[in-house]
Amino acid sequence: MKLASKYLLLFVASGAVCLSTSIATVAGAWETRTSPFACMTFGGVPVHRGGGIGNDGMTPMEVLCDVRDETGATKQSTTQLHIHGYDDTTVDSVFATACRTSAFFRGGACTPSVATGLGGLGDYQLNLPVAGFWATVTDFGYVVISIPPKQGNAFISGVRGIYQAD
Repeated sequence: MKLASKYLLLFVASGAVCLSTSIATVAGAWETRTSPFACMTFGGVPVHRGGGIGNDGMTPMEVLCDVRDETGATKQSTTQLHIHGYDDTTVDSVFATACRTSAFFRGGACTPSVATGLGGLGDYQLNLPVAGFWATVTDFGYVVISIPPKQGNAFISGVRGIYQAD
C-alpha cells in the first residue's frame, strides 16, 4: 500500500510539473490568422478564388484588413506580419503595406511597401517589417494589400489571409 501511494504522489507531482512548464511556455507567445473575408475591398471585382479573395476586374483592387489588437495579442507586441496569397499575373505585382491611423488627430503613417515582383509567382508570402511600428496604444493598425487586375481571361491574383504573431 505504501508503494502504491508513493507512485501516485510521484504521478501527480510529475503532472503538476508538466502542466506548469507548458503554461509558462505558452503564456507569452501568441499568433492569429485572419481570413480576407474579414476585410474590405475597394475597386476591382472581388471574387472567391482558391480559398481567398481574387481580383476578377480590369482595374487594381485594394484589400484593407484591420490588425488584431486585443488583450494578450496587442498590435504593439506584433513582430511578424505575413500576407499569404497567389500572384498569377506576369505584368504586375501584389503590394502590401502596414499602416496606422491616429485616434486623436488626422493623419497616420505606413511602412515601406513589399511586393511579389513580376513573373506570375504563384503562391506568395509577403513579410512586412512591423516590429515597433504600432508603438502607440491609441493608434489603429491596418494592412493595405493591392491586388493587380486580371490578365487575359484566366489569370487573376488574390490574397488568402494574414498571419500576425509576437
